[in-house]
Amino acid sequence: MFRGHRAPELDDDPTTELPPAYEQLGPYRLVAKLGEGGMGVVHKGLDERGDEVAIKVLRAHIAHDADARDRLRREVSTLSRVRHDSVAPVLDADVDGDRPYLVTRYIPGPPLDEVVEEHGPLGPQQLVVLGRGLAAALREIHAVGVVHRDVKPGNVLMVGDDPVLIDFGIAHVADDVRLTMTGLVMGTPGYLSPEVVEGAEVTESTDWWGWAATLAFAASGQAPFGRGPMPVVLDRVTRGQPDLSGVDERLRPLLESALSPVPEHRPSAELVLAQMQEYAAGGHTTGIPLMSRPPVVDKPTTERIEQAAPPAQSVPPAPVGRPVTEPIATAPARGAASSTQHTPVVPATQVNPVRPLDPTGLLPKPAVAPNPGQRPPGPQPMGGQPAPYSVSQPPLGTSPYADPAGTQAARWRGGPGPGPAPASRWSPPQADGRIGKPARSWTLMALLAAAVGISAVWPVLGLTLIVLWSVGARLLDRSMTAMVMRRFEGGRRKTDGVMAVVSSPWHAIRAALATLFALLVPVFVGGCAAVTTALVLAMQGNDDPRLDRSFPIAIGALLACWVLWWGPGGTSMRRGSRSIVRGALPSDPLTKIVVGLLAAIAVLCFMVAAGKGGEISWWPLSGGPSWSLNDWLPDLPEV
Repeated sequence: MFRGHRAPELDDDPTTELPPAYEQLGPYRLVAKLGEGGMGVVHKGLDERGDEVAIKVLRAHIAHDADARDRLRREVSTLSRVRHDSVAPVLDADVDGDRPYLVTRYIPGPPLDEVVEEHGPLGPQQLVVLGRGLAAALREIHAVGVVHRDVKPGNVLMVGDDPVLIDFGIAHVADDVRLTMTGLVMGTPGYLSPEVVEGAEVTESTDWWGWAATLAFAASGQAPFGRGPMPVVLDRVTRGQPDLSGVDERLRPLLESALSPVPEHRPSAELVLAQMQEYAAGGHTTGIPLMSRPPVVDKPTTERIEQAAPPAQSVPPAPVGRPVTEPIATAPARGAASSTQHTPVVPATQVNPVRPLDPTGLLPKPAVAPNPGQRPPGPQPMGGQPAPYSVSQPPLGTSPYADPAGTQAARWRGGPGPGPAPASRWSPPQADGRIGKPARSWTLMALLAAAVGISAVWPVLGLTLIVLWSVGARLLDRSMTAMVMRRFEGGRRKTDGVMAVVSSPWHAIRAALATLFALLVPVFVGGCAAVTTALVLAMQGNDDPRLDRSFPIAIGALLACWVLWWGPGGTSMRRGSRSIVRGALPSDPLTKIVVGLLAAIAVLCFMVAAGKGGEISWWPLSGGPSWSLNDWLPDLPEV
């Protein structure tokens, strides 16, 4: 299916124009640069027989890094276990030489995102071929205990209508060129699954999520989670809010279910293939349960439902509890694949050996019993390019050899035998350290009470503290998120701390601007609440309608803080606030002491306000305005 192109042989005519001198790497000639990343460069090369190959070479300053070599070695190990027409195999590798490299088949086809950009969304029959081809490739790599983690349009090359899955390894990394050209922040990081975004466990279900996102793009021509700032898109991903309005309604139920943010509630491999068979026959994929936000339970389990006779070409379920094969250290010998049937591709996104999920059977019609599951605690941008290996990247595609999906492999331990396997744990270096940590809600409530109490007596001081907290929380969240994304793209680096310090002024400016805009709605709501409270008190005859009193200010501050927390732009503040509290109060005894002190401050402030008859202090200012509503409102009747 995939044949390499033999280079034309030179004759003995001395007048024949000789090609330019090419760089030699082992037995290969490097004839053109196809793409590059922060860690590696992808070259088009010729082997000793003149067949075209794709060669991924570690950069000189990376070649001496043991971790980089290990990642390349794991990629070789992974690809050597996969044998499928829809996965480009490894042909040769030299991991221990002065210039470590990996040789794979060369696929001249364009990436899927470029095909869709140029020709529009795929038709039903093309979607069937694409869906089946990718599904077959995923089942093959899952069968050897591997998960791809970065299935997306840019990592699917199209040879006619047939897909070839690429990007299993290292040329991906935090390449500055790629981040600049695709715009990780400004682009669409909507092809990272919720569990990858949140640093949770990665399973086979992760790839089926990517499969669904890729098909949704191919069917509609639009990224399923839209475009925009990274936090916005990632929030849609983790909430399970895709836009599938442009997808064929017959296919939409399957994709909606497969894009669930809860891995345990996505359809199994055999159910996906059975429904694709139904779609190919002109039917609707209605045998799919939609469970976008199921309840969280402590121990996820997967019940097997007795399966009705599947369609004729349905693929049987994968074995459960298959022992995982550990990555091997040796590279495969050259010539492992036929030299006459290849067309090389350099894969590049990290893969992780995992325990296969228990399959969920297909009910006769139309639903599958939901399995209780637990949601894990909780980009890739799109672009385009003129050729599958090109470095330039227009808006809708990315180089198939630049891998944004991470480079750190993780080992899994799954118990063999039937039935649910023990829960796995994954702690990659690039995982978000905030995931799975306690929310510290009681501590934050105590902080809120103290802030409202201080505002009731010293409103200027209270408002200042609230604004400073908002800026600090957003600054910390942005810094931590940037760190997570850098490590996700390129792994841990010695310069992580330096980069965090250097980028902190920029994050501070963005945090201040975000706080400024985020305060607009809370100030309006808080002001309205304070005015309403003052009017109610005035109508009861207790006092003139004045805003410079403790009770209206306390009510306004409380509602303003509530809107600031839960309103527009509040996600970053919530994450940052919890990170501040967890970092400042690491131990439970210390937390209890601080919560008690904050509660005491709140009570003391309200006692002071009551003792002063509602009078406020403008400290640290020397004085303040007299906010009487009598200047703006007519006399109000007493009640």
